[in-house]
Amino acid sequence: ESGSYQAVNSFEMATETSAPTGAADICGDGSIFKEILVPGTGKATPPKGSQVEVHYTGTLLDGTKFDSSVDRGDKFSFKIGLGQVIKGWDEGVATMVIGEKAKFTIQSHKAYGARGSPPTIPPGADLVFVVELFGFESRTDVSPGSDKSLMKETIQTGPGGGNPDDLATITVHYTIALPDGTVVVTTRGNASEPQPSDVPVTIAIDDDSLPTGFDVVFKNLQKGERAKFVVGAKHLLGNLGAIPPGTDLHVDAELVAVTNEQDRYALSGEERVAAADRLRDLGNAFFKKGDNVRAMRRYNRSAYLCEADSNLSDDVNKTLQAKKVLALLNTAAAQNKAGSHRDAVETCTRALGLDSANPKALFRRGQALTELRDWPAARTDLKHALELEPGNAAVATALQTVQQRAAKEAEGERQRYRGMFDKLSKMSTKEEQAEAAKRAAVAQAVAEGAAAAEATNAALKQESA
Repeated sequence: ESGSYQAVNSFEMATETSAPTGAADICGDGSIFKEILVPGTGKATPPKGSQVEVHYTGTLLDGTKFDSSVDRGDKFSFKIGLGQVIKGWDEGVATMVIGEKAKFTIQSHKAYGARGSPPTIPPGADLVFVVELFGFESRTDVSPGSDKSLMKETIQTGPGGGNPDDLATITVHYTIALPDGTVVVTTRGNASEPQPSDVPVTIAIDDDSLPTGFDVVFKNLQKGERAKFVVGAKHLLGNLGAIPPGTDLHVDAELVAVTNEQDRYALSGEERVAAADRLRDLGNAFFKKGDNVRAMRRYNRSAYLCEADSNLSDDVNKTLQAKKVLALLNTAAAQNKAGSHRDAVETCTRALGLDSANPKALFRRGQALTELRDWPAARTDLKHALELEPGNAAVATALQTVQQRAAKEAEGERQRYRGMFDKLSKMSTKEEQAEAAKRAAVAQAVAEGAAAAEATNAALKQESA
């Protein structure tokens, strides 16, 4: 019927579309024809995953316009190759260079298919797009604070399956280089060697064999994925080796295999106890080295494994509760060392919820409260801890410290207020003196006025006489 579209098989419509004059078959199967209208600059084309910025106008084969960013005056952005747009766009725009303007004729199976996109695009319609590429960013900001301090460019994708967790064991290839390309370390061997090694390494993702910050790199990869990263100097702490301080690094990393820590529900009660002990021991090793952040990650995981479970026996749950208290106490110690005293108070309170008479929990909460200058609460906790362990010299010293610091602060307050009162007193005295001087001046003026009046009267009497 006139004015209506008739649905047809997308393949049949595609075969009816002839190649536009001067257009190139970019896929080799007639699915996308490209005609360059305005050449661009350079040779770089946007890689998969890059953010591109374009203007476009879309029409049907008969020239009917159905959409245009040009008309709206608003450029369009998308990540190429990730299915955010029709397949014809993903494949077509990937062939463009910056500044290029091209006309694409796209068969329906790489556009909107047999269903179309009613009401503007009929079923099985081949489409024409005029696209202008203004620019692309091949790197994605994956930094925790979205401040572009960690940029990622995907080189190859893998089968997926999730990212590594905080404490995963991973097998990786990596090359770490300075901004000028100087390789610092690589697992891919030296091509100049007679038999270059190319063996990936297996490490704990949060291991300290690499600078702090590489855990963020590896956690942004999925199994089989390879990507290039620019790692800002702010992330690079710890074992820098020959890397100059304040230097951004370029990392080429491939995640070959990943083994995440097992979820507690996949473990038996005995396995949970063993895993909790192992993680706490690892945390203690980092704590002794002063690496409180890595220590806390392991303590937190240990505490997670020790959550009560109705599917376990009472004896196992009792053991797990005791292990959880230990993990929480270790966490609080690391939090106090790291200066996270409010977190330490909260952690100790959780431990005391499981064991209300635990002297270490009271002691560490008392320490945290001392740093927060909550003298009464700190004194209460430390006194209670000392009652439970009368011979604990550390608790006694901490309590004495609270008493001394509280007394010093109180004396400081007294001195401050005494100074304020003295100042107010002096101000009052000056005001009184000024008021008295003012009254004396007024009295003097009155007296002088009276004397003058009396002299004038006497002179008038004498003249009249």
